[in-house]
This record gives sequence, structure tokens and C-alpha cells, in this order.
Amino acid sequence: MLVKGSMKYIFVWRLIIRIENLGEEELLLEKQDYRVSFVGPDSPLQVRRVLFDKVFYHNSHIKPWLTKERPAIQFNNTIIDSNSSGEIWGTITFKSDKGSILDFKVPKISMESR
Repeated sequence: MLVKGSMKYIFVWRLIIRIENLGEEELLLEKQDYRVSFVGPDSPLQVRRVLFDKVFYHNSHIKPWLTKERPAIQFNNTIIDSNSSGEIWGTITFKSDKGSILDFKVPKISMESR
């Protein structure tokens, strides 16, 4: 996207993460922590945190449980930057109904413009 009145491009990525519980235990979403890095002409290296939009799960703002009846949740966010490429990675933390903490790593995902 070209910014009006300038010769500067803005790049937009739409990220969607879907999580499905295939196990027997019920899981409570505790925390999501993502990082985005950009390298480009505007900055040698830029790393920042990304917060996904509030979780809307069955018309409520509470932390969602992943159960057999409702095994999946989905998050989305838009990232806007003046650099044409970058990476995103992170961790999603759940707490099981038995009290154990489970950290799931989101691998680095490359964001490239064409």
C-alpha cells in the first residue's frame, strides 16, 4: 500500500492462529506472547511485541477453555510496518484442568512481500 502524499510503502500482514485441543485434558488459555522482527531500510533491526485482539469465545471476554465440546479457538491480528519482510514467533501458555502449565512454541514464520 502506498501512503498518500509520500513515496513510502506500508506493508500489511494478516495473521491467524488456530489452536485445537486433541487431548483428553481441558486446557485454559493463560497467556499469548509474540515477537515480530523487521530488518529493512528504515531500521537495522526492530523487535516488538504483538498482542492479539481480545479473545471472543462464545460471546464472552473470559479466558477460553479448550474442551471436548469446544476444542478450538482462533486469534487474528494485523501487523503494519514500513519494512517489506520480517518474522514472527512466540509462546502460547495453557493451564490444564489438573493444574499443570503447558507452553507451546510458535515457530518462526517468515513474512515476505512480493
